[in-house]
Amino acid sequence: RQGRKSEKGIKSGKGQNRPESAGFERAMAGHR
Repeated sequence: RQGRKSEKGIKSGKGQNRPESAGFERAMAGHR
């Protein structure tokens, strides 16, 4: 899985452009 790469993408703002950002954000909230 590219969890670390996704995190960097969301932090950079590029993740927001991808629909996966929403799912990843939810996973991060649950994981933390």
